[in-house]
Amino acid sequence: MEQRLVPPDVADAGKRPLVEQRYEWPYTYVLSARSAEHLGDLATARRDWELGFEVSKAEPEFSYAYIQFLHGQGDQDRIRAVLDQALRHPALKESPVGEGELRLELARDFVSRGDSARARQEMRRADPLIPDKDEARPMADSLVRVLGLR
Repeated sequence: MEQRLVPPDVADAGKRPLVEQRYEWPYTYVLSARSAEHLGDLATARRDWELGFEVSKAEPEFSYAYIQFLHGQGDQDRIRAVLDQALRHPALKESPVGEGELRLELARDFVSRGDSARARQEMRRADPLIPDKDEARPMADSLVRVLGLR
């Protein structure tokens, strides 16, 4: 039987939670954060979201999921900061659904700040990018109606 030697950092990796291993796949962090949130551990959930945001470098679809968590926490200032970074992500144009979701969130931010004109502008851009079956579609439809765009 052949014995393989495993470097200590690789051997120890299996003993640490996935999020501490800094995986590049952002949904490792989504799953970990949502699990912690479901269990009521909001501090761990926030830490996992923040780490995923850092590791993914504000990847658009990850950022949208993170923003949903932040809405639940009422953290409007952090939502805006996440949006500002995510909307500058180099892969934004390669992810039309992610762009639509982020622009929807930007429109929601403008509405919360009383800027209906800019909210309408963002919703005109977001609406055609969000597919019918996307989780953001009901919110998009609602905001389009509220803003009088349909």
